[in-house]
Amino acid sequence: MNKNQEFGRGFLIGICSAIILIGLIYIGSTYFPKNLTNPELITIPEEMKDIINKCSNKSLINSAECVQKITKTFYKYNLSQLSENIDFELLKINGGVCEDWALYWCQVGEEIGFYTEKVYMDTGISNFTYNGKYDEYQIRHMFCLWSDKSGYIIADGDTIHGFKFEDG
Repeated sequence: MNKNQEFGRGFLIGICSAIILIGLIYIGSTYFPKNLTNPELITIPEEMKDIINKCSNKSLINSAECVQKITKTFYKYNLSQLSENIDFELLKINGGVCEDWALYWCQVGEEIGFYTEKVYMDTGISNFTYNGKYDEYQIRHMFCLWSDKSGYIIADGDTIHGFKFEDG
């Protein structure tokens, strides 16, 4: 084999290796969690008390951010759970609708020690036909408020918005 052939062969092997490496990096970044180095972000709590224990003894905003971080590890909005009475275990596995998540947030907030309030909002009327029968139903949304002397947060699904009082 002459030098040109060796160079060409080496160049081709180098290009193929680079393409394979880029492909592996792409597959790894696409199909594997980016937070494997931080187990706190991927640990789903066994029980609700685990969340309460981890997020207690913090300020209102810090507690809410703590709960949000944990909630994001298992949050799923699942409309098929509508009208189902679900507990924490089922919420973790199957997800739930806005009412389920609001009840979850209010229960956690109350257990941590904050004032909580469930907020219902009418958002419109929907029409549908089921088994040949036409019907209308009121569409509602529900979320949870936490408050203390420092301010309040709105918890909606896996999202929070915090507000501080001037004196708090």
